[in-house]
Amino acid sequence: MSENSQNKRQYQPLEISEVRIYPANGKGNILAYASIELNGVFTVHGLRVLQGKDGPFVSMPQRIVKDEYKDICHPNTKDFRKAVNDAVLDKYEGWLERDESDAG
Repeated sequence: MSENSQNKRQYQPLEISEVRIYPANGKGNILAYASIELNGVFTVHGLRVLQGKDGPFVSMPQRIVKDEYKDICHPNTKDFRKAVNDAVLDKYEGWLERDESDAG
């Protein structure tokens, strides 16, 4: 067996197994905070649902580096970015509906 074949690992495709939404309590254009769980074994905190000019969108966790915002982590493919956005925004919309029905 070659060294390369010994070091190859089998990876499971990533699936978003859970999304959690947290209120932002009126902090500027931040509508909510979110966390996603991947395959039930890895959690990413610090996602934000922001109000943009074309509606809500999802921002990945960020930090400031030399006066610039940089993503700490992010999807590497267009398809997985869409999956994250769709999952978080769907959960956010459901959370809004429950919040409105609780207030009424």
